[in-house]
Amino acid sequence: STIRRHALTQLQNHKEIFGFEFQLAKATLDKMTEHVVWPNLQHTEYCKSCKTEHRRFIRKPDKCKERGSNASKVTYGDDESHLFDDTFNKEWLEKLMQSEEACLNEQEWRSSLLHFLLM
Repeated sequence: STIRRHALTQLQNHKEIFGFEFQLAKATLDKMTEHVVWPNLQHTEYCKSCKTEHRRFIRKPDKCKERGSNASKVTYGDDESHLFDDTFNKEWLEKLMQSEEACLNEQEWRSSLLHFLLM
């Protein structure tokens, strides 16, 4: 959906501006992840065609297409950038905190946090 793409694009733009404003290294910016939280939505939605649940914002099987859905930009996989009422929890946060690719060293963390607090 347009809103879904717009939300992620805004976050990516803010991250780029943040990096530019404070001259943060690209390696540090690459470790910062963007997530959109949908607090009033569950991660699945009911399908009238097959009478089961499908993951939200993921391309549905061809037999389940509804008019106006399954736009060409809908992905086949989950990039985990969308968090829902039932997925934004302690387990998700622990997984993110333990991720090697998102691990900032102490200097990167202090610098980023300081700049973030100044905004």
